Amino acid sequence: MNSQRLRSPRPRPASLAVGPNRNRPADETQLTTDHASRITRHASRITHHASRVTHHASRFAPRHPSRASRHLSRAFTLIELLVVISIIAILAALIFPVVSVVNRTKLRTRARGELVQIQSFIDGYKAKLGHYPPDNPGQPGLNQLYYELAGTTNNGPASVFGTLDHNAAIAPVNITGFFGPPLAGFVNSTKAGAGDESRSAQKFLHDLKPLQVGDVTRGGYAGPPVKVLLCTVPGVDPNAASPLVDLSGRPVTVTSAPWCYNSSSPTNNTTTYDLWADILIAGKTNRICNWSSQALINP
Repeated sequence: MNSQRLRSPRPRPASLAVGPNRNRPADETQLTTDHASRITRHASRITHHASRVTHHASRFAPRHPSRASRHLSRAFTLIELLVVISIIAILAALIFPVVSVVNRTKLRTRARGELVQIQSFIDGYKAKLGHYPPDNPGQPGLNQLYYELAGTTNNGPASVFGTLDHNAAIAPVNITGFFGPPLAGFVNSTKAGAGDESRSAQKFLHDLKPLQVGDVTRGGYAGPPVKVLLCTVPGVDPNAASPLVDLSGRPVTVTSAPWCYNSSSPTNNTTTYDLWADILIAGKTNRICNWSSQALINP
C-alpha cells in the first residue's frame, strides 16, 4: 500500500482551467499588457540607439552645409545682374538714337520758327513802306536788317542813328566801317529837317528774345559793337574773311549764327528775297531758309 501511495491531484493553472467558471478574458488582457510593455521598452532602446547614431554621424558632417548653396545663390545673382545689364544696353541702343533725332528736330524747329518770325517783320516792312528792306550787296551775312526793321532817327549828316526803342545807336562812319561802303545810312529812318513830306520811321521788330539780337564786331573793324539779327541755334559764320566776334573777341559762330539776307539779287526767291541761317547739328551744316521747307544738310 505504501508503493501505491495515493497522490492528490495537482491543481491546474488558472490559464488551463476548464469549465463553466473560467476567467479567460482577464488572462488574455494581462498577456497583451505584458507584450505591449516589452515592445515599448524595445522601441525606446531602438530610439536611443538611433539618436546615438545620428549624433555620431553629425560629427562627420561638414560644419558649413550651406556654403555650396550660398555659392549657387551668388552665381545665380551674377547671372541675373548680367541679364539686367544686357537688357539696359539694348534699351539704351534703341533709345539714344531716338533721343538724338528728337533733339535735332527740336533745333531745326526752333530755327524754323525764328525764320518765320523774321519773315513776318520783313513782309510787314514791305506792306508798310512799299519795298523790301535794303541789303548789303555782296555780303549777305553782314547786313543792316536789324536797324532797318527796328527803325531809326537821325538829326543830321554827322549825327548818330538811334533805334526807335533806344536800344542801339551807330554813327554813319561806323556804319560804313562795319558794313562796308557804299552803305552810310538807313532807309527806314526819320531825318531831321527833311520837311513835312518826309516819311517817319516805323518799328517792325517785336517780341524778340535776348539772344536773337547780338552786339558783335568783326575783324578789321575798330569801332564800337554793332547789333545784328542772330539765330539762337549755334551755327556757321558765313563771313570767312571777316568772322563775327563777340565783345570778348570770341567768334560769334560759337554760340549763334547771323541771319543772311539778300533782296537785291536773290538766287532762289527771285521776285522777293532770300533769308537763311547755317546752323550746326551733329557736326553737319543745316541751312534753314525761306526757299525750302526742309533743312538743307551739307556734310
